[in-house]
Amino acid sequence: MKRITFVIITFCITLNVVAQDFATMKSHCIPYFMNSDGNIKCIKIDSLVQKETDSIFFPFRNIQELHYNCYDPEGYSWIGWKVILNEKENIFFNWNNDSIIIKIDAVLNESWTAYKDKNSLSVLATVVGYDTMSVIGFLDSVKTIEFKTYDKYMKFIDNETSNRMIKISKNYGIIKSINFLYFPNIKAELNYLEEFDLVGLSNPKVGLQNLTWYDVHDFNIYDELHTYYEYSDFDGVIGYLTEIRTKLTYINRQDYNDSIIYKIDREQDIFKRIEKADSISYSFKHDTIIETIKLGSSDFDKLPDELILTENKASANSMEWGEFTSKTQPSIFDIIVHRDNDSCWHFINADGCFTAYSYYKGLGGPYYKCTSTFSLGGIKNELVYYKKGNTSWGTPILFTKIDNILTYDNAFIYPN
Repeated sequence: MKRITFVIITFCITLNVVAQDFATMKSHCIPYFMNSDGNIKCIKIDSLVQKETDSIFFPFRNIQELHYNCYDPEGYSWIGWKVILNEKENIFFNWNNDSIIIKIDAVLNESWTAYKDKNSLSVLATVVGYDTMSVIGFLDSVKTIEFKTYDKYMKFIDNETSNRMIKISKNYGIIKSINFLYFPNIKAELNYLEEFDLVGLSNPKVGLQNLTWYDVHDFNIYDELHTYYEYSDFDGVIGYLTEIRTKLTYINRQDYNDSIIYKIDREQDIFKRIEKADSISYSFKHDTIIETIKLGSSDFDKLPDELILTENKASANSMEWGEFTSKTQPSIFDIIVHRDNDSCWHFINADGCFTAYSYYKGLGGPYYKCTSTFSLGGIKNELVYYKKGNTSWGTPILFTKIDNILTYDNAFIYPN
């Protein structure tokens, strides 16, 4: 009987279980990928089974939609529910437990059947490129593999799977991928095939990394944040508007094992107006505040799409890389709940302006925006300017510092 070893991986290990060239995954590293919309996904190996010639990787699970408004909080990973690695092939398994074969030892122009279903639809893979290129700042050999779809008569099908490509580097794993869980678009009504490019690695630590609470609140002395808050509402007769403009200048920082304490110079003005009631008010204040940032293990520090489970509620944070590196905590509309005697988890039914909170790397938060469902009002808090070291962005707020409400005579209620 073959001996099978089961290993739980909770951190990056230094041993690479399958050490062959062009392996799509490395057991000692979390890769980060980005799609065309800037959405970040990653692959973390929760567990593996080591056999004599094969290593079976099980990526951590994600919330997945089974069918309309029916979710599994511990669904399969976007990359596939498992991956088998050996010296010649890496085999991904999709939603239906069908295999997608990637020949890692294939040479330029070599082709093979990567996928075949019971209806005789097949997907052929071909190595169409073998080059040396930069991979997250490292020069490495890279194979480009292209997919093409054919029917049972081997007639080419120009569908979403055809002409998709993946890229594998010799030393750093897959650097361009698709969501193999749905390959070849087996659940078109729920999802579609996307391409993801490698943007970061945890080992070596290069490129984009998981955004943590520390990263969000990492300020230096003389850093500035200017924010604009607005709340508006209209009940059909009376309109309400509140505007708060804030300038924060960080003037002192003290680091501890579990926290950071900032001393902050704050300038802030508040304008309020109630239409139909001739009520307008304006105030300005300039003071010093102390802010304590608690560090340590928290749901915010979880990886993007990693499950957050509390009693009968499940959700996950999302992460994006664009103008800002950001992580967003789910709103009430993004939480799924479990009901008694129901195999499905469902979205919460709610009305109102329940906004998701986004936090930016080195720029704090939360920042948000939403419009009320049954009124012309809404709420938002946005970053309008920052200065960090020699870098600045946006338009700074200029305060009048006097109670001059005439400046706001043109204020009005409008939808966000």
